[in-house]
Amino acid sequence: MNNSKIWVIIFGIVMVVVAIIAFVLTRGSNEPIAPVEESNLNVSTKELTINRGETAEFYITLKNAVGRIDVTSSNESIASVSEDKVWLESISNDIEDQKVITVTGLETGYTSIIVSMKDVASFDSEQELTGSMVINVTVK
Repeated sequence: MNNSKIWVIIFGIVMVVVAIIAFVLTRGSNEPIAPVEESNLNVSTKELTINRGETAEFYITLKNAVGRIDVTSSNESIASVSEDKVWLESISNDIEDQKVITVTGLETGYTSIIVSMKDVASFDSEQELTGSMVINVTVK
């Protein structure tokens, strides 16, 4: 095999890796990544843009359910969250429980904040609820 064929193969592999990384970093989906009942879990925004060293806030709202919500940054070197676990309780659809989460921009780049229901049950039916929502974060 000559050198030009080796370089073509290496270039192809590099392009595939770059495409995969670009897809992961910019997947841009504002839809839940798992089934979430619309009336139970909500986030106040689907996207945040902040400057490095600054903060922004978003709200997590839970209706007619009780349980733990996990909040994680997919890349903690780009942005961090003020709390990684919160407890919310709402006894009906008319009464919401809400928590403010602060996101701090650490380094320039893109990441996602994933808000996931863990150990959450519907207040009425006591049925277990699962699912996650994504907030895309850009740090400038």
